[in-house]
Amino acid sequence: MAENLNPTTRAPLYKDKFVEIFSDHLCIKSYYFPLGREKRVDIPSDNGGVSFATDKDLELTWLDWKGWGMAPNNVWWASDSQRRNVGGRRNLGIVITVGNERVRKGFSVENDKAALKVLEMLLPRTRY
Repeated sequence: MAENLNPTTRAPLYKDKFVEIFSDHLCIKSYYFPLGREKRVDIPSDNGGVSFATDKDLELTWLDWKGWGMAPNNVWWASDSQRRNVGGRRNLGIVITVGNERVRKGFSVENDKAALKVLEMLLPRTRY
């Protein structure tokens, strides 16, 4: 019997309430405002190379984060009500850059170490 290799039926390499990371794509949850639909980012993308950075790599401040939507630095952030929790516990932010696309995609992760381990296996890290 042939194994079903459809990417949507395989188990994700990392999964939490914000994102599912597969070997060939990311599903960013609660991305589109106001309905909260997911955003799929293929690896690799037809629009160029895909890379990632953390909000710490990019030295983002509270002015660069948004709870949901477009920030002034061309990052569209998926929903996370704790992202702007200045001085309190907040989730690590991940910023995905896709080749020639102007808008970068931002999302949070619940388990920093596990998510970074998977992302580092799949994507180059953006260095600024």
